[in-house]
Amino acid sequence: AGRMLVEREQMLAAYRVKLWWALSLGALLASVLGWLISRRALRPVRHLTRQALAIDVQHLHLRLDESAMPSELEPLRAALNQMLNRLEQGFARLSRFSEDLAHEMRTPLGNLMGQTQQLLHKDRDAEAYHALLVSNQEEYERLARMIDSML
Repeated sequence: AGRMLVEREQMLAAYRVKLWWALSLGALLASVLGWLISRRALRPVRHLTRQALAIDVQHLHLRLDESAMPSELEPLRAALNQMLNRLEQGFARLSRFSEDLAHEMRTPLGNLMGQTQQLLHKDRDAEAYHALLVSNQEEYERLARMIDSML
């Protein structure tokens, strides 16, 4: 009876070792399989990320492509493209505004520079200096109004 008990204990010990190896191998296999499945499932997200990273201020006309896009990501892609539309329109408005502003400021600055150069080119009487300073004051006020309208 004692010998039988020893044999059973040895058999159970061997079974435990085999069970431990089987469970370890199963856990490892499940981990690798889970990693492969999640990697494959996240492929469209990585593709979308690469597309988004290619878009910058110089390339606001680009949009996120819907090819091979799973239906779960379609609302995100559409929302990002709508955001890009708004950004592109905003940058276009800002660009037009700064072009218009530069043009509007060029005139008074040109007037001020031209009048000052005239004034410095030859001597004038007090009345001419006064008239030029009044004109310059008007141009300064015009510039101040432009700056106030920007704020």
